[in-house]
Amino acid sequence: MTIQPILWYRPLKSGLHQIKIRVTENGKVKYFPTGIEIPKSQWNDKSREVRKSNPESDQLNNIIQSRVYTTSMEMNNRRSSKISSKTIQSVKSKPIEQLQTIEDLFLYHIDTQNSQGKIGNRKKYSTVLNHLNECRLNKVGINEFDSTHRIQFNDYLTNIARVQKHGAHTYNKVLKRVISHSIETGLRKNAHPYSGYKTPVPKSKTPRFLDDDKLYMMKELLINQRMSLNLESVSISAYLFSVYSYGMRFGDVVRLKWSDIKDSHLEYVMSKTDTHVRIPLAPEHYEILKLFLPEKIYPRIFKDEKFIAEGLKEQGMFHRFPILEHEETYYRTRMKYFDRLDQVSPKPKSLDEIHSLDLLTQEEKSEFKSALVQRDSILKSMVTDYSRNSSDYIFPLLENEKMSKDYEYTQVSSKNALVNKKLKIIAKKLNVSPFSFHSARHSFSVSTYQKTGKIFEISKMLGHASLDITTKYLQKFDTKKTEETQSAFVTNLRNRFVIKLD
Repeated sequence: MTIQPILWYRPLKSGLHQIKIRVTENGKVKYFPTGIEIPKSQWNDKSREVRKSNPESDQLNNIIQSRVYTTSMEMNNRRSSKISSKTIQSVKSKPIEQLQTIEDLFLYHIDTQNSQGKIGNRKKYSTVLNHLNECRLNKVGINEFDSTHRIQFNDYLTNIARVQKHGAHTYNKVLKRVISHSIETGLRKNAHPYSGYKTPVPKSKTPRFLDDDKLYMMKELLINQRMSLNLESVSISAYLFSVYSYGMRFGDVVRLKWSDIKDSHLEYVMSKTDTHVRIPLAPEHYEILKLFLPEKIYPRIFKDEKFIAEGLKEQGMFHRFPILEHEETYYRTRMKYFDRLDQVSPKPKSLDEIHSLDLLTQEEKSEFKSALVQRDSILKSMVTDYSRNSSDYIFPLLENEKMSKDYEYTQVSSKNALVNKKLKIIAKKLNVSPFSFHSARHSFSVSTYQKTGKIFEISKMLGHASLDITTKYLQKFDTKKTEETQSAFVTNLRNRFVIKLD
């Protein structure tokens, strides 16, 4: 660890520069203010002190050296008092009636979260406890913690830890929740230190969502991958699967196993609320699931992105796997359609303009629609049969082996970041603002609300605790009610095909 006074590079409005104490430890850098401001010309960067040209140089340099010393002491104390996540996991909390300090309260809740397998919550509570340790509030008695300590905690978060507003808001919610629990259980007799005080809620950006046309374009990107599996195709597949599945969160999507498919439904336990969810599988689901079936069950009609239907037919594969005949009709019709679309002049500027074009004969349309119906039926049977005999993850992002809860949580977080990074690249291809995986949840809820206006059903599908939560959630978006039925959602997405099915 190195501690040095430095002159801040950016001047204040007054033209003066601040002197700060820079602490470097384990590759991380923190800055602490000294309250001293001087002209840039009066700082000696080599000796790291105020030049003699400043009439108060001796006094200012004494303050700086004193601040370096106290900072050193504070950092060493914090380092020795910090509780690591491993230590927290090994600490067994006291019985609730024996809890006396704020630290006792947090260890009790951390132990509870750990026993329930709520790794994300446990890490969040552990982080807040470490912040309380660093600002010397962890040993404050449960009844002694008051509004002064609350102010001290927030001053530390803002000025020392430099926690962003959203983080500070979350940490205050956790601390408030822990103290509320102590009051409910009778451990705390005094008034709540947050009574009459509302933690500032940082202004958030309008949540992102993709409309039906953009979702269709995303599906076209997936089809253009020609059944090859890479991070882009897996990211798009998982995103669209989430949209079709009531806006499933990433952690639930990535943990899905083939054995979660039962009786043409997807059944899983929502990790955030521990509630059981049952979702009917639509043709759109099966079209994604087929990409992750083994080739011995579902042979690919593309190899190295080349259409190999004729070769498979000659090998007798069409006879062994009837689905290939329907896949050939599907892809050949698409190729024919887009070849004709390329010849249209002037070029259509929107999907509506493309839909208005009559590029296929009635016989070709009928054949295409029949191929879709037959393919969907066979895919459903293939997926159903395979799901009875496999407990592997559906999406190839996690390892198919037993993992500890902590390791699994870390892996899910890592894969989420990886997929979100890929989605930013996909956003450029779609010519939209960057979006994350969580926007799939928004895309489902907004699109369904626009089609049906049925808040109660949407609230149940999202797994919200109350209608009020769903109402506030939807108020963030620019939405309009319609009188279409709820089943119109996935049907409408399928009708976004450039090849009209009606």
